[in-house]
Amino acid sequence: MTGMRGTGGVRGTGGVRGTVVVIAKEPVPGRVKTRLTPPFSPWQAARLAEAALADTLTAAVQVPAARPVVALDGAPGSWLPDGCDVIAQRGRGLDQRIAAAFSEAYARKFGKITFDEKTLADFAWNDENAFSASGNTGMKLPLYKKLAFSLSIIDSFQNDPQVGYQKNSLQMATGLSFSLH
Repeated sequence: MTGMRGTGGVRGTGGVRGTVVVIAKEPVPGRVKTRLTPPFSPWQAARLAEAALADTLTAAVQVPAARPVVALDGAPGSWLPDGCDVIAQRGRGLDQRIAAAFSEAYARKFGKITFDEKTLADFAWNDENAFSASGNTGMKLPLYKKLAFSLSIIDSFQNDPQVGYQKNSLQMATGLSFSLH
């Protein structure tokens, strides 16, 4: 489903400088705005979702110097205005779908975003019930040629810490990296 619909360009600005990402579902009765049923019927709730989506996308294409990207769960319909790129949603949970949408939108403009995730668990040698775990999640965003910005989050956990120590610690690290090859 990845492709262009409309021009995708920006009118009279000399080029695209930004991206607006809209994450949406195709307004199908029974799949959208389900918390509104009742009092609305599934069809009425879907029409409300369609109107809200059409208004949002109409506003998105009016943003100066921006290229709207619609991360869509479903098929495009008449509510999709010209000038939007459409990409399929990927991932299971909302967090994964948001990350995938921004990753693809960024990759279309600049290049590939890389993600890295590691988890490590260590058991104490002298206590079979004591352990510690560490999770590290990071991403690298290309900035210019071989230069990239990196962000890592490290979450450490001990189930039975010594007196005076916390069970959990969360750290964030940022940096720049330069590729030699």
